[in-house]
Amino acid sequence: MRRVNHLLFVLIGVVGLTMAGCSKNESTTASEADKSKAVERVDQANQILVPKLAILISTQTPDTSLMNMSAAKSLYEEALSYDPDNQDAHFGVAVSELITAFADPSLQSALGKSGANAGPGAFSTVFKNKTGLAGLSSVVEKQFQSTTRSLIAPAFMLQLRKPFAVQAATEPVSYYQGIVENKILPSISDAITHLNEVTKHSDFAFYITPSQLGEQVGDSIRIGLTEVYAVLAVCQLVDAGASAFVSYNLDYNPTDGAAVKQAWTSGSAFFALRNGGAQRMKDTKTNLLGALASVKSGLQFLQQHPGGGIIPYRPEDQIQLAMISSVIDSLTAVMSGPVQITEDINGDGMQESLRLDMSKLFDNAIPDFKTKMPAYTVGVSLNNGYYDAVLTWQATSFTSWTIPDPSFNGLFPAITTDQQFKQTFGITAASWQQSVVIPGNMGV
Repeated sequence: MRRVNHLLFVLIGVVGLTMAGCSKNESTTASEADKSKAVERVDQANQILVPKLAILISTQTPDTSLMNMSAAKSLYEEALSYDPDNQDAHFGVAVSELITAFADPSLQSALGKSGANAGPGAFSTVFKNKTGLAGLSSVVEKQFQSTTRSLIAPAFMLQLRKPFAVQAATEPVSYYQGIVENKILPSISDAITHLNEVTKHSDFAFYITPSQLGEQVGDSIRIGLTEVYAVLAVCQLVDAGASAFVSYNLDYNPTDGAAVKQAWTSGSAFFALRNGGAQRMKDTKTNLLGALASVKSGLQFLQQHPGGGIIPYRPEDQIQLAMISSVIDSLTAVMSGPVQITEDINGDGMQESLRLDMSKLFDNAIPDFKTKMPAYTVGVSLNNGYYDAVLTWQATSFTSWTIPDPSFNGLFPAITTDQQFKQTFGITAASWQQSVVIPGNMGV
């Protein structure tokens, strides 16, 4: 039973860290002979894929030779060439190529040991605690908060550099963005396509037999549509985070004073959209909404088909599942258009009302965050081996210091004046300073 749990852990968790693609196939009607050939190829592919998965999780360390599932992937793809409607092959080709791509040395180097273990750790918690899609919804919510917070408050975007800066300080962030853009995003998009195809079939079931696990006796493991929705949600979260990461130019060398000054100078590429970044921001929104929808669809399917797969359903969880569904609906509404938020936004102890349109953040992405700041000059200051950026406002008083676009490209649609912006966010003359220091070690 322990090996069964470990296998589930790999099948679901590894999707969060191994990100590669699958070929697409046009749906056609296959002959009975071709369907039979497809089934044979799927069975052959399973014999390669499943045992390797079991070994991978038992070692608890990334092994690039074990992660090379190219032989299984080729067989799954051959199966699809015979029968494009073979759903086991769609599922198998997605999983096998996801794992194979993660064996790429450049990805291993970029993510390092901590990055390699991040995905399995998160999803191990979800499934080992038997919370299934309920636990995954929490992961979706945290990812939603993390991604949107980073984009609303530009300073947080520097934190996106952290996993990469500690791996190889000699490489700019754009080096890792290139890896993500060229190796991860095209592939994860294909995986999502294959998994979406599987979700069209409510009777889908992918079986793993005891013999494939190297066991003589035991029950077969049934992976149903609930589990597919969970894997799909993970893929969409990965795509959303990766798309956000490659949207803006984040190259920044805090050990070089001239580079820091250049980065913050008006017109520089830093904090501006990269080539294709506007579309990547739209992709971020699409996949965040997609992940929310996948979790909700998985919850609904689980309740309609209890006991059909690995993720458990208990009637006593119904209240919790209803609450989760409500949270998903709220997050979806926030992502889709204007919503009214009521809370103590400016810290004055009283409730304020703020109209927020998160869709504009993605569909109308800010081309350059620096242009949204009042006019300033740039200086630097050496601090413990890093250069802080010192931004000095050209305005000499709080009254003359004005926000050029208080709505931030429509993110705050009801805020149309500088005075409204300052009042809403509690920016006062008493708190204003002519110079602002941005620490050089942020994100390092």
